[in-house]
Amino acid sequence: MKLLIALCFFFTSTFIFSQEKSTKYYNSFDSVVTKDSATKYAVEYFDSSKQRIYKEFYDIDDNTILKRAYYINDTTMDGLFVQYINDRQIWDSGYMKMGFRFGITYFYHNNGKLASVIDLKKDTNIFIECYDESGVKMKCTKEIEYMPEFPGKVEALMKYMRTNVNYPRKAAENAIQGKVIVKFYVDIDGKVKNPVVLKSVDPLLDEEAIRVVKKMPDWKPGIQFNRKVKVYYTLPVSFKLQ
Repeated sequence: MKLLIALCFFFTSTFIFSQEKSTKYYNSFDSVVTKDSATKYAVEYFDSSKQRIYKEFYDIDDNTILKRAYYINDTTMDGLFVQYINDRQIWDSGYMKMGFRFGITYFYHNNGKLASVIDLKKDTNIFIECYDESGVKMKCTKEIEYMPEFPGKVEALMKYMRTNVNYPRKAAENAIQGKVIVKFYVDIDGKVKNPVVLKSVDPLLDEEAIRVVKKMPDWKPGIQFNRKVKVYYTLPVSFKLQ
């Protein structure tokens, strides 16, 4: 935890001695874009004493803070960083090298407690310490991440779709068929949320595909760095007349 305390103090102290600030707009890949196509913006300045750029990233819609970073420059992106969820609750903190996490990195549960300390290397990621959601030290798993699972896994998901998809009568009468692509995410509690149609066939089929996805039972949530994370999925829902 000493490194984390040092990081927090580092960012606080550098912000106090800030110089002239500017605002830039970025997309989800941290590339500079126009305001109209941005997903976030950064308040930033160049610290001549450190020869580095200090940035605070904010969500473009609700202005919640997303990340603080201290880079050599926009291209290299070497330096310290702290990322947040739920506005100022730390999600992870550590170092970046060429724009990627590198070295000793701290990851946190959704309740703010430390989840794991990991050495992120070029070819391998190694757990150093792991903690459960109550803060108790635990044995680390072998894998860094686990994808969400439908109860009963893939076979059960396919059976669920076969059993629960109802072919709309009007669509069948008009010989409307095809494959609707639905996007949704499995939240940290395993619940399926925010299903939307990515590829439409017909409003009748789209509506049925969304209904079936919303009706799904809770999944086993995804795990990354020993903490629960939300994971996005795309699911094809096929409608084919026999």
